[in-house]
Amino acid sequence: WSLDFVSDAFEDGQRFRVLCIVDDCTREALATVVDRSLSGARMTRELDDLIRRRGQPDMIVSDNGTEMTSHAVLRWCQDTGVGWHYIAPGKPMQNAFIESFNGRLRDECLSTQVPSNPTYMTNGPTRTKKVGQQVFQFRNASPKTLVGAGSKTGTVFQALRYVGKDRVDDQVISKIARALDAKDRAQLAKQSRHVPAWMHPVVEQIIARV
Repeated sequence: WSLDFVSDAFEDGQRFRVLCIVDDCTREALATVVDRSLSGARMTRELDDLIRRRGQPDMIVSDNGTEMTSHAVLRWCQDTGVGWHYIAPGKPMQNAFIESFNGRLRDECLSTQVPSNPTYMTNGPTRTKKVGQQVFQFRNASPKTLVGAGSKTGTVFQALRYVGKDRVDDQVISKIARALDAKDRAQLAKQSRHVPAWMHPVVEQIIARV
């Protein structure tokens, strides 16, 4: 299994946390526990309840956050015999299954549409313009950010930036690939020389996906 926390806030500003537990073999979400506070002791109680229903895993993978390295968790590992593997600090992709699930949880359950001013990227200065009652914001952007601006390929690059280097998975690549025709793929290959290096292998997979 792998586990991690996702944090968010209600409209009134009150924070809450979600403990997410995923079976790395079946990719099944075993539990999503929501509360204002989730301590290490609470986490072990949730794991005990899950084991009673689903059986005991050989190992659990997590980061080395405060709750995961608490005395309650270390004592629980000794009592149950379950192995606990901590990923390297700053390397979330070492726990890729739970990171992928967290991304979908945020996008499908926690994201909300908030009214905002239209924002456009430009190679000119950052500025704000008001037309009638509508306010338009223009933000200065680097040439790499503006690659393909106004085209479908530009939308692909912006989508990859939005998803983020550590959250681009096979599902994201497949969805993008299905939206492109042969002409788009050729343009994508040509313009990819000007985008950040981490996008290069992702673009290659998108182009190769049929």
